[in-house]
Amino acid sequence: MMFGRPAVPQATWEEKYFYQKLHHLFDHAADWFVTKVNWWMPSIGAGMVLSL
Repeated sequence: MMFGRPAVPQATWEEKYFYQKLHHLFDHAADWFVTKVNWWMPSIGAGMVLSL
């Protein structure tokens, strides 16, 4: 409960609209991608900056 407001009830996968399912899948894919590239993306960026 935040600021006296009740929590939003969680919807099951079957109850979600198509755009909500797409949003959910995109969020999980983005989280997975960030966990895989968070160590080498900064090194590539630093290498590009240092090469200038």
